[in-house]
Amino acid sequence: MSWVVGTGTLPGLLAIAWAIVTLRTGWVAPMARRYVAWPHLRGLADLLTGSPAVLRSLFCSRLPPSVSWDVR
Repeated sequence: MSWVVGTGTLPGLLAIAWAIVTLRTGWVAPMARRYVAWPHLRGLADLLTGSPAVLRSLFCSRLPPSVSWDVR
């Protein structure tokens, strides 16, 4: 099961990195330039697309500490 969660992490991290570059510089890849009117909106959309994939992998691998069973 962990490999299934891990496969979503890499595209999520790539989308977040792409979003940061687009938001900081306004640069869009040459293959997408014709279709993008507002680069900063595209960067925000990439950020909102990549974040759930990375957060899902973090929560499924239990990296953030969870409440102990005594408290529940």
